Amino acid sequence: KPGRLTPDGERCPACQSVVRGRFCSTCGEKALHRQAQTTWEFLKRGVARLLDADSRLLRSLSLLLFRPGALTNRFLDGHRSHYVGPLQLFAIVNVAFVVFVSATGGPVTFRNGLHYHLTASYPHESVAQQWVSNHIGAPEGWALESALALEDSLQGDTSAATIAPEETPRPALEALSRYRAYADAFNQQAGRLSEALVFLFIPALAGLFWGGAAVAGTLTDRRGLASIVQATHFMTVFLVLLPPAYILTDLLQVFGASERGGQVLFVLVVFGSATVYLSLSTRRVERTSWPRSIGQSAVILWSLLFMQRIYTAILFFVAYVLTL
Repeated sequence: KPGRLTPDGERCPACQSVVRGRFCSTCGEKALHRQAQTTWEFLKRGVARLLDADSRLLRSLSLLLFRPGALTNRFLDGHRSHYVGPLQLFAIVNVAFVVFVSATGGPVTFRNGLHYHLTASYPHESVAQQWVSNHIGAPEGWALESALALEDSLQGDTSAATIAPEETPRPALEALSRYRAYADAFNQQAGRLSEALVFLFIPALAGLFWGGAAVAGTLTDRRGLASIVQATHFMTVFLVLLPPAYILTDLLQVFGASERGGQVLFVLVVFGSATVYLSLSTRRVERTSWPRSIGQSAVILWSLLFMQRIYTAILFFVAYVLTL
């Protein structure tokens, strides 16, 4: 094309600067003669890019899962071109986790339905019960569990709880019908919100990693970035741990384990594995002793339980407002 070539080299197709190599030194665009000019070249390079992205993802996941802390160190040391970035990796695993939850119905660690907010003894339970009762126009004193017991008793279930004498069946059952309609809308909204709100754990955990380094006396100039990267990688691993633990406890319930026992086992497997992983990761990233890394990991995991309850309250309030 006239004007594309100059005595010093090829002009960049994007900014018209002189390109002396494969890429423009001004904007980073690839030289025109290096770009695909035919359909075959376009398809061939597209497949190559796809396979390269897959290899970077597999390489990143393998290093993240089987060498705790190594991927964090490599990112901080500048070895980044061969690996998927921390936030991008977390986003990919989060999407896979959402697909798994949608297909299997669990685990609901980050996607609690309306029923859990009203009956699972969360700190915001009383507020949630009052707001939901007002929203569905329930009679005074209405509660979800008593309404379900009332419905069971009217259907001839002799194991149902005794109906309170002051409770009128018709208003309570009508409120239960409205609750179910509202719960469907709420659960859909909460499911969509959980995909984004789970990112809130990253800055919260980063603050804990930074605080742990401050207490241990290992603060450095790059500690802020290291804390964010370490928190992002740990949350990625945490999402990877949840599906296998859920499948294991589900299988045990099929073979006769109680629901309560399955829940306890799920928590033990997830947090036990997470504690071991985090101890190894902290020791490698911060180069601390075993007792200090184990103690710091235990504190972070207990704090994560507290964060989950705060996250659940935030999820309820945001989903409630959006479904008014």
